[in-house]
This record gives sequence, structure tokens and C-alpha cells, in this order.
Amino acid sequence: MTTSLGIDIGSTTISFALIDRDTGRELYSRTIPDDTRIQGRSYEVLYDAEKICEIVFNALNDIIDNNEYASPSAIGVTGQMHGILYVDKDGRAVSPLYSWMDTSGAEPLAQTGGVSAVDYIKQKTGADMATGWGISTLLYHTVSGTVPETAAFICTIPDYVAMRLSGKKKPLIHSSNAASLGLFDIKNYKFRTDLLEMIGLSTGLIPEVTDGTELVGYYKNIPVSVAIGDNQASFIASVRNPENTLLLNLGTGSQISFLRTGYIDLKGTGMELRPLLNGKYIQVGSGLCGGRAISILESFLRKTAELVTGEQCANAYKGIDRYLNSLLNSGSETAFEHSLNVDTRFCGTRQDPSLKGSVGQIEADYFTPEELIKGFMFGVVEELKAMYDNCSGGSTGQLSSVVATGGAIRKNRYLRGVIERVFQCKVSVPVCNEAAAYGSAMFACVSSGTAGSLDEVALNIKYEEGE
Repeated sequence: MTTSLGIDIGSTTISFALIDRDTGRELYSRTIPDDTRIQGRSYEVLYDAEKICEIVFNALNDIIDNNEYASPSAIGVTGQMHGILYVDKDGRAVSPLYSWMDTSGAEPLAQTGGVSAVDYIKQKTGADMATGWGISTLLYHTVSGTVPETAAFICTIPDYVAMRLSGKKKPLIHSSNAASLGLFDIKNYKFRTDLLEMIGLSTGLIPEVTDGTELVGYYKNIPVSVAIGDNQASFIASVRNPENTLLLNLGTGSQISFLRTGYIDLKGTGMELRPLLNGKYIQVGSGLCGGRAISILESFLRKTAELVTGEQCANAYKGIDRYLNSLLNSGSETAFEHSLNVDTRFCGTRQDPSLKGSVGQIEADYFTPEELIKGFMFGVVEELKAMYDNCSGGSTGQLSSVVATGGAIRKNRYLRGVIERVFQCKVSVPVCNEAAAYGSAMFACVSSGTAGSLDEVALNIKYEEGE
């Protein structure tokens, strides 16, 4: 048996997936809470990079030493994109991870005339930029004088984990991660050094970039693949036939992704074109709230119960699930009728962090907890559908199926019904428990030479209910 291990460094969890290369079967999966977040300023979202590595090393050693399965023949790494950390000349972190949720880039700066790093980059270069993207965070640190003195390179957290596993001192960053930082030429797979210099950034901090399936080194004689973006990893793991298939992911945030076979300029559309492999791209729309909107709903209902009863409520998810399951069990199409129009952009958007969510079309008879629950479910999906409708023209063809992944999808079958009605397509859910980790394991098969191509390993992707 030839196995491959994938590691996903997420925002709230760190996940592992061990797969059988020949059958695609997920032999083992494990998810560990990512409790490494540390306190920063009000606009910072920080994680301890060294503690993340400690979690990865401990779990990885447990998996390798477990005799139940064959030791992995390759290790793949993926994780949250956009965010950055700084490493020194010895390849060790000299800063926390500034995650994709960090909004330093939206802070006004006196040194740039009172505008934020994001707006300054847009004004100077004309390029798309958003808060949480690594280059806007880097500019904020550069202008405010907070780049660590010993910093030699920036990289993403999956790049850092892959580097630490392989014992290398310099990060090698895949184009799928590099593009997420901003000011990256995705046609030629390199950073726009001219634009970086235009806004006063040192190009010496920019790491080496590859667009291929390469190894960064070895961990205990096991090949370690270059890290790839979690969006690309999930796409690889979930979409068996990428033509005319939309991937929808609902985690902490939310994303829609579909294949592009060539370059297209998406400037100003609110969507991104991200490198995949071999001249192929995925077009991506991202929502900042996604599953977080459901947690906001849960918090509201829980606090309401406490206010009314005067007693502490452990959580409101059981009540939400009970109600949604009762709708599904009714078997009636009216289960999906809803009256409240809920805009779930409570955290704004990448392009406009100032946007707020709302609840509209409120009528006296329908302002109820039940209608609010349904409204939230539709709001999360309708935000993504609006992105697709706005920018799907010129894609690979007519949408024929939707593949849905993420914790919210697995826990909430009602959401699947909402997706089918909003997108008017059948929804398939991959059987793998950790899509991004699974996809990085598939990518590692190709990087290590145990598989000839991603198309080869994709034939083994399986969906629930035997699809």
C-alpha cells in the first residue's frame, strides 16, 4: 500500500489526512483545535507560528509511528492563504502569523496621507488589493516601522510549516500561495517587483516562487512537497470532473471556485483568478462571514434565551439543528420558503470592509426566530450566488453540478437543500473528512513521483451516497 499524508493549517483547526494513493480511500483523519491565537491590537488577528509547528510535529510523529498503516511515502502541506509571517536568515519565525483576517491593511496611516495601506496600493499601482492580503500587511508594517529587524523573508504559514519540516532556511512558495499575497503576476508566475518598489517595499523580503509540483526536502526521509493554497487543495480533492462544476466551501469564511482554462482579467469584479497548475486557474469569490454568520446567529439566539429565561444557555446550535431537521423531516417544499432577507456580510467584504450585514423585508407576522434561522441559511448561500452570477460569464461552460465542502455543510443538511434551490443544481459532498488536507496529500503524490498527474489521482474522488 502506498500512502500519502496531507496537513491543513486552518484558522480554527489543524487537520491531517492519510490516503491510499491507489484507491483514494481516506485511511485516517484527525482534526486538532488551533488554539494558538494570541492577543494583539484591536485590528490584528495573530497566531503563534512556533506553537502551530509544535502541534504539527507532535501529530505527524504519532502518525508515522503508528503501525496500523504504512508510513506515508509523501507529505503535503496546505493552509490558510493571504496571511504572512516573517522569518530570519536561519528560517525561524521572528513574528506571529498575521492571518487573512488581520485588518492592519485597512488602518489609516499618517505616512501615506491618512489613507490605508490597501487604498495607497490601489492609488499608486492600480492593482487590486484587499485587507488581509500579505502585501498590504507588509506595507502597513513597513510604513509604521514594525517589520522585525532580523526579518529575511515573508511567507505564508503552510510555507513555513513545509520549510520547518524539511529543515530548510529559505521558504519556497508555490504560485497558489504567492498569488494570494497580492501584486503577483499570475500570467508569468512572479511578483511584480516594479510595483513593490513603486510603493516603497523591499523586494529582498520576497521569497522564491515555483509554479510546479516540487519537493522542498525531506522529513525523516519522507519527501515533503511544496505547500499549496488551501483553496486549490480543496478544489483538487473535491472536484472529480472540473468542467462545468462549481466548488462551494463553507468554513469560517466562504468561497466559490470554478475552473478557468486560461487567463482572464478580473480587476474590479470582486473576484480573484488563482493559479492552479499547467496553465489552468480557478476563479474564486470569497465571503468573510460564511460559517461565521451561523455562529453569529447562534450567539444572538443564545443571548436571547438567557435574557428571557434569566438562566444560562450552553449553546443554541441544538435548537437551530432541531428546527432545521424538523423542516427536512416534514418533506414539504414550504420548508424552504422564507420571508426575511438576511444580508450576512457582517464582516464586510475584502474589497469593502466597511460594509455591514442587515435583516430586511421584516413583516410583523414573520419576525420570528424560525424565519430568522431560515433567512440566515439563505443569506450565506445567496452572497456566493451573487458573486457567481456577476462573474461566471466566459467560464468553461454551463454549470451542471455543485460540490459542497466545509464543516457547515457536513453538520447542516438543510444548507445542502438551500444550495440546490439557490443554484438549481444537484449538490455532491465528498466523502473525505478534510478536503484541504486530502488535496495536499494528492498533490504530494505527484510531487514525490508516486503518481503521474493530478488527473490520475482525481479518478479516485468519491462522493456521499455512492456518486
